[in-house]
Amino acid sequence: MTTEKKEESLNESENKHLQTEETEKHQNDEMAVLESIYASAAAGLMHQIGSGKTDNSLCPIMENEESDG
Repeated sequence: MTTEKKEESLNESENKHLQTEETEKHQNDEMAVLESIYASAAAGLMHQIGSGKTDNSLCPIMENEESDG
């Protein structure tokens, strides 16, 4: 094997190694985000996101005891 081919082989190997590290880092970051979301939800700190529609439920109207109605 020539020196040039050895260098190419090493460069390819190094690139694959760097890609693997980058993929693992991305997966670890994604996992950390998911764990944070889960922990927040479990602690009751997050509200469920709906379908984007407004809530159609009505709030009960409380009568004022001093009113005439």
